[in-house]
Parts: sequence; structure tokens; C-alpha cells
Amino acid sequence: MLDPLSLIVLHTVMMWSIAAAFWMVYAIEKGWEFPWQWAAGFTLMPLIMVIGGLAEQLDHDGLRVLGFFIGMLGPLIMIDGIRVFVRQPLPLMLYGLGITAFTIGILVETYVLPSLSGRFLVFQVGVLVGSVYGIWLIRFIPGEDHALGRPLAFATGVMPILAAILQIGATLAGAYGSSPDEMAAETSMLILAATVIAVVKAVDKVVLVAERMSAKIGRE
Repeated sequence: MLDPLSLIVLHTVMMWSIAAAFWMVYAIEKGWEFPWQWAAGFTLMPLIMVIGGLAEQLDHDGLRVLGFFIGMLGPLIMIDGIRVFVRQPLPLMLYGLGITAFTIGILVETYVLPSLSGRFLVFQVGVLVGSVYGIWLIRFIPGEDHALGRPLAFATGVMPILAAILQIGATLAGAYGSSPDEMAAETSMLILAATVIAVVKAVDKVVLVAERMSAKIGRE
């Protein structure tokens, strides 16, 4: 298995390649109703690893907070893209409360009770809550226009929920190793899992937009 640093580089290149393609689609194909949030989400998501890894190397608390905050914005913006796609109103209060709670949790686990596992726990709880909201939004995708995209969206929406539950349980149970070799192996597995989930989600977004365009053309 590749070392964590190589996997972070690979993950980042893949995510930014998808982001570049999505930004191009958003800029060129206006009629596709492609949310800019999906391109922005793929742009931001790798930064938790890039900035977080640099923060641990430099032992810099400010970078730790920045890495987790920007890293969380990635999946949240991605989920907000679903809201835009299904044309639901912006829940400002829900977003405000969620971001505030997440920020307080990261600050506490950085400056008051410094703990890397604690910060990851806060991050996974944030992913879990956001993903549940995403599943709730997917129910607004019309099944008659999205025979493949709708069930695929549910499946890809459940994946991060299951991953977050497993990681939260493992963290609370103290299942993660403490030796450098164990930590490297566990980090590599987490990066691989994040990469697989992100790629599948990218495919789902393409399917959703393609099916909407097909349905739109069929009605014209």
C-alpha cells in the first residue's frame, strides 16, 4: 500500500481534476443547471488533508483549525449543491447553527483539550449530520426523471453516513493504533475510502445532470 503522503497527493490530484471538469461544465453549459457548489466542493475537500498534514508537520494550531474548517466546507457545499439542484430554499438558520457548532468543537479540541482524534471525531459528526441532511434533500429528486440518478444518489449519500458511523465508533472505542506504523496504515485506509466515495459521488452528479437534460429534451 502507498504511504499516506503519496495517497494524499493522489487524492488531491483526482479531486482537483474532477473539480476542473465540473468548473468547465458549469462555465460552458449553462442550460444544464449544473450547481457551482459541486465544483467548489471537489475543490475544497482535499484541503483538510493538505493543510492538516502541513499543520501536523509544523505543529501549528492555526493551520489545524483552518484545515478542518475548510475541509468541512467541502462536503457541506457539495450537499448544498443538491439543495440547489432540487430547488429547495436556503436554510440559513440550520447552516449557521451547524457551522457554529462545528467551529466551537474544532476550537475546543485544538486549544482547550488538544486532541487529533477529537478533531477527527468532530469532523466525522459534522459529516454525519450533513449527510443525513443530504439524504433528506435527495427525496425531492423526481423519480420519473431520474430512474438511475435518484437511487444512485441515495446509495452514495448513505456511504459517507456509514463511514462516519464506523469511524466515530472506532474513535470512541479507542480502536485506532498509536504506533507510527499503525497510524500510517489507518490513515492510508481512510484516504482510500474518502477517494472512492468522492469518485462515486462525482459519477452520480454527472448522471443526475444528464438525466435532467434528457428529461427536459423529451418534454420539448
